[in-house]
This record gives sequence, structure tokens and C-alpha cells, in this order.
Amino acid sequence: MEQLVRDGLVRAIGVSNFRSRDLKALHESLAEEQQQQQQEPKESAADLSTGDASCAPAAPLDRIPPCIPPCVNQVERHLLLQQPNLMETCKQMNMVVGAYSPLVPLTHPLAHTHPMHPAPVMAAAQAIGDAHGGKSTAAVLLAWSRQSGCVTVR
Repeated sequence: MEQLVRDGLVRAIGVSNFRSRDLKALHESLAEEQQQQQQEPKESAADLSTGDASCAPAAPLDRIPPCIPPCVNQVERHLLLQQPNLMETCKQMNMVVGAYSPLVPLTHPLAHTHPMHPAPVMAAAQAIGDAHGGKSTAAVLLAWSRQSGCVTVR
């Protein structure tokens, strides 16, 4: 994935379903790799060029970090699965959380069996929607996801 950034084909990379401990392990691994690469002699764009313009790097090598951390972690997140520890880890790592399945409390057939009983949660979401011009419960759940700092994938 890092090579795609270096080639200019993508602007950023991300991961999916990483837990806090996975992100911390990745962060440590990237730090170690970056430290090793800083100790090695640096190549310049001229060293890599074969004279063919298509072989030249998309950006100067000194502008692209040697180890590119992911900028987003896409995870299931909704009112019944809020993942506060993961949210905090991502915040500390300057990583965006991409929240998928934000409407699970409305759509999943087993949502009513969740320990955080959804009836009061859904009643509160409906009341919030009613208080804001008759918005739907789904609109309230999506707004909650966005306002809690997530990029929401419906």
C-alpha cells in the first residue's frame, strides 16, 4: 500500500477492523522500520531514475516518509457498539475512524437481545428526531455517528 502512495496512485492508506492493540503493534512496527531506514544510506531520485520519465518517483523521496502510517481505521460502530477505547487510540494516532453499519440498532434482527437494551436508546433517538423537526431515527443515528467524530459509511 505504501508503494501506491509513493507512485501517486492514492493519497492515503487505511486499515479495517484493527483493534487498539493491533494499531499499537502497527505503530511500533512502523517506528522500528522508520528508525532502521534512517540509519541506512538514502537514495535520491537521480539514483532511481533510468532516464525514462515513467520510472521516476511521483514525488521527491524526501517528501514521502519512509513508513506511511494508515490514516483511517474502518470499523463497525454504532450506538450499541461505541468502542470508546478504540476511538481514543485512533485519536491519539491522528487516525480517522470510518464507522460502518451505523443503522444496526434499527436493522439487525438480534439488536433487541443486546445488553444495552435498544428500546430506551431507540426511544431517545426518536424523541431527539421529533424535537428536531420530525427527523427519522435513522437520521439521528447517522448524525450521532458523524458528530462523535467518525466518517460514516452507510
